[in-house]
Amino acid sequence: MRFFRTPRVCARRTSLFLYDREVLSTAASHGTTDEVAEHLERSRPGPSRETTTRLTALERRTLHVADLLSDPGFSPKPRELYEKENVRTVLSVPMLFEDKLIDAIITWPREVRPFTAKQVALVKTFADQAVIAIEKCTPVQRALAEARGDRAAAARTLGLHEKYSLRLLKSLGINE
Repeated sequence: MRFFRTPRVCARRTSLFLYDREVLSTAASHGTTDEVAEHLERSRPGPSRETTTRLTALERRTLHVADLLSDPGFSPKPRELYEKENVRTVLSVPMLFEDKLIDAIITWPREVRPFTAKQVALVKTFADQAVIAIEKCTPVQRALAEARGDRAAAARTLGLHEKYSLRLLKSLGINE
């Protein structure tokens, strides 16, 4: 899905990744080329050290890399796609609830242009607030489904944080 925008102060390419305790999957992206959006939607990587997204999932911490393509600590694949998209400076922010990774927000310009401290703080604050909203809504939806005796709906609520993540983005004016 390609339909949300980062806060205007960042005005970058952005992806929202969901984490299901094993792999990351793209819930939404904005500003990417169709080729990158398709790659992100197809890939379901696990936490690792290859990219900032995967390392953020592995270590559950914010990463701000000045130039991903020239940093020997990372090996994004397929590299040609990252070069074509010119993924350079990257900010990866985990969305944590009780030290558990829920989602991750990744944003980048198509040039080497590090984020300011204010921009990093804005994305981190947004991530923190989004997790609070997601975690408050999911148990309510699960309880309502269980009360109706709808076991299938109750099971689906385990994945409802995606829906609420996207609603929160929209309510903050980040969706189109």
